[in-house]
Amino acid sequence: METKEKHTSQTTQEKKKNRSQLELLLLKYNWNEIPNTSVFHHFNLPKIEITIKNENEAHFCVKNVPYYILKDPDTIEQVLNHIDSSWIKKQNLKPFLQTIK
Repeated sequence: METKEKHTSQTTQEKKKNRSQLELLLLKYNWNEIPNTSVFHHFNLPKIEITIKNENEAHFCVKNVPYYILKDPDTIEQVLNHIDSSWIKKQNLKPFLQTIK
């Protein structure tokens, strides 16, 4: 039993090491990878997806319509930060907008 747990722990650590900088960035901003693909969906925004083409290239799609092809990691992080902060801002406004109705 211990051997199996140890093996699972090692496998998890190896997967983390093998992830690219871009994949780690996506995980940081609550994007989940679809198993056995290089496609990521946002935890709260399922209509937006990002496909990783290589180490530093991401393709953004909204409702299956391609929008951005980004190759600069800093720009990708800025876009992810904007998406995340916009979603948080919208969530913070919901109670306020409901009281106005």
